[in-house]
Amino acid sequence: AVLSGCQKEGPAVSQGQEQIRFEFGLPGTKATAEHFEAGDNVSLWAVEYTAEEAPELQIGGNFLNNEKLVYDGQLWKGASTLYWSERPCDFYAVYPYIKPTSVESYLFEIAADQNSPETDDALGGYEASDLLFAKAEAVTREAGKVKLQFKHMMSKCVVNVVKGEKFEGELPDDIAVHIYNTVTR
Repeated sequence: AVLSGCQKEGPAVSQGQEQIRFEFGLPGTKATAEHFEAGDNVSLWAVEYTAEEAPELQIGGNFLNNEKLVYDGQLWKGASTLYWSERPCDFYAVYPYIKPTSVESYLFEIAADQNSPETDDALGGYEASDLLFAKAEAVTREAGKVKLQFKHMMSKCVVNVVKGEKFEGELPDDIAVHIYNTVTR
């Protein structure tokens, strides 16, 4: 998917300023599909180089700070148009959008009931349990776009319940599976 910032009102474009374009790649799949879907959102940060390397990512004070980009089915749109820095930047992205209080640790918990449905305000239990991360280093305007390849940050466990040879009758629809000694956050 080729992505771009939005066209909402923002600072006037002066000579030399160009809108940042994005290309997001998935690790084969995300929880519900093999591509981003309308309504998906990501957190985006960019850390601007000061010399030969970029400073460490911080909660605030970066070139871009936790910009929320929302996919409308064709383009990624943010609250404002994002422009390139004059210097290289390291870009960081997280799916789904998060509001961390630290860049060193972030509490993420998979849903105990992954059958909970999606609502207007929240992802369904299965998709909400899929945490993706991407980083691109030393990206400049000359690259043309920021390419971010996401990877899964949580392990995936699939449980298939099948009827054994000696089981008589039909499997009930309300089977509950419990997995013990597993860290879910």
